[in-house]
Amino acid sequence: MVAARRVRLDREAREASLLAAASNIVANEGAEALTMEGLAAEVGVNKALPYRFFANSDAVLLALWDRETLTFDARVEAALEGKTTLEDKLRAILGVWLDLVDAGGGALGQLNAPGVGPPKLEQRRLERTEAILDFFATLFRAQYRISQRDAVTAAAILGSGAPGLAALKAHTGWPRKRLTETFVQMCIGALEAIDR
Repeated sequence: MVAARRVRLDREAREASLLAAASNIVANEGAEALTMEGLAAEVGVNKALPYRFFANSDAVLLALWDRETLTFDARVEAALEGKTTLEDKLRAILGVWLDLVDAGGGALGQLNAPGVGPPKLEQRRLERTEAILDFFATLFRAQYRISQRDAVTAAAILGSGAPGLAALKAHTGWPRKRLTETFVQMCIGALEAIDR
């Protein structure tokens, strides 16, 4: 009988493995369920190994936040490729976001909840919110002659309305395409009204 040989992962692969396991724990059990011991058990390694990569579970959550937001942003960027009109861009972005919601939110959905994780994570959430508002404001101002303040206000309203759209879809089962189209047309109508 030949013993199974253990495969030794390089540092980058091991860190990716730990973050994938952390993502699974956070997505299924919540951020508060993540412990260094639980992470080691999820990966099937010695309890000390996660500490070689992360100081503590807060550090894991911060690294996971960075990974998940980069992944989401890459999906948005891919969805925006070739889109030229504001309407098409909004549909594409909303599609990526609804894909995440339809999949249960994953780790990013859990980490995005206010009050979850260490204070540094709350700071990153606030910074990301500002960056998202600026992103949408730039999109809006590229097509409409509106002030930065009005563009940011419109972006904030769009951002706060999107969860309501997802909740309506989940509650009613109404077709995603039709809900998306209504949402996009409401956004465009509002921007056109501000532009007058």
